[in-house]
Amino acid sequence: MDELIDIYDESNEPLGFRKMKSEAHREGLWHRASHVWIYNKRGEILLQLRAKSKELNPLKWDISAAGHISLGEEPIAAALRETKEELGLSIEANSLTFLKVL
Repeated sequence: MDELIDIYDESNEPLGFRKMKSEAHREGLWHRASHVWIYNKRGEILLQLRAKSKELNPLKWDISAAGHISLGEEPIAAALRETKEELGLSIEANSLTFLKVL
């Protein structure tokens, strides 16, 4: 689904404008995404197979849940939303551990 997303610089500072997600990808613009890695006590990571209909990397294995951060959305909210949308799991924000910004 194409949507408007905020655009950032290499230092993760907002540039004050928005683009459609497809445009940001095509133009190589910096934008935010949230990634959720779900693992068990043995350290095994839950992967998901991307849908055939995905524009980028269809039918490839991907991390547990991930997606673009919507316009004006906070990263944690995006992580919770994507986990619910992609896996049907309702998780609490306090169960997440922030790792880093890449």
